This record gives sequence, structure tokens and C-alpha cells, in this order.
Amino acid sequence: MNKDLTQIRVSINELRDIINSATDELMLLLAEEKEIVENNTRNKIANSSPTISDLLEMYVDGRESTYLYEKSREYFAKYRDIGLRCMGGFWIETNQRTLSVCLVQIMTDLQLEHLASLLEADIFPVVKPWKSGDRVLSIFEHTLSEYGSYSLSFNGKHYSVDKRTYGNGKSVFKSTSLLEVLKYIRKYHYYE
Repeated sequence: MNKDLTQIRVSINELRDIINSATDELMLLLAEEKEIVENNTRNKIANSSPTISDLLEMYVDGRESTYLYEKSREYFAKYRDIGLRCMGGFWIETNQRTLSVCLVQIMTDLQLEHLASLLEADIFPVVKPWKSGDRVLSIFEHTLSEYGSYSLSFNGKHYSVDKRTYGNGKSVFKSTSLLEVLKYIRKYHYYE
């Protein structure tokens, strides 16, 4: 019943050869898939600039589009000075890139007004709602989530700053005015 050591090693090496061959073939197929997805994505928006909604989509045809990743980083870079960043993560629930509010204490009310206008007119309308109905942006703040992660949520009626710790969430500030919420974030959840 017992195989000898030589026979076992021969079988192991045969299986390794099969795995290596399959891995090489898989890598080629994945590269072809990526090229097709990238070409399809480019062709889809070839005659126009990608919309904000396009830029927020994380997975297109089952994989991340490098083209859309680069375009989203390029597009959102112009809003860094007013506190909006595309940080690189994504929300699994919505398949959208994570946009973060990142405010410094020295930001002026005028900058906050500009950010509020941008969020209300262009961002919140295309951010997909979670199952709860909330549209969510993360807050990048000075504690770096030491005491919980913070988010800016909009449920269609009011804006809130929410804190999540170990899966539990609670609202720490609410207002119907986005500007008031941004002022609260600047004061208590700033980034330096």
C-alpha cells in the first residue's frame, strides 16, 4: 500500500508541472481579459469625458479598470484644496470608489461653501445609496480612525457625521445644512 519516497516525489513534480503550466495559461488569459476590459471602457467613453458616475465605478465587467482609476485620480485631484479626495479604497456595498472629506482647520468658510456646493450639485447625486438609503463619503481626520471611523452621510433629508466602531454606528452630528456639517467636521474632525 505504501508508495516509496521516489514515487511520491515524481508525482509531486508532475503535479507542479501541471500547476505551473496552468498558472502560465491563466496569467495570459488574465492579461487578455484586462486588455479587452480596458479597450471596452475606453471605447465606451471615447467620444466624451467620463462622467463622475463613471469615475466612481470600481469594478467594470468584473475587474478594476486601470484607465478609470487613473482618470478618477486625475479628476478629483483638482478638489484637494477644498477638501475632497479620492483615496483609493471602495465601498463594497455600492461598487464605488471611496471619496473622502479631508478638511484642515485653516480652511475658510468660502472654501467650505464651494465644497458644499460641489457635494450637493455633483457628488451626492451620483453616489449610490447603501441599503440604509444613505449616500456616504468617508472623513479623513486627524486621529486616523483611532477611536472609530467617521463618515459624512446624506439620507435625502439631513446630513450627518457618523462614527463606526467595531461594526456599530451612531450619528454624532446632524443638520439639514451641509455647510453646518462641514463646519463641524472642520472644527472636530479636521486633518493636519
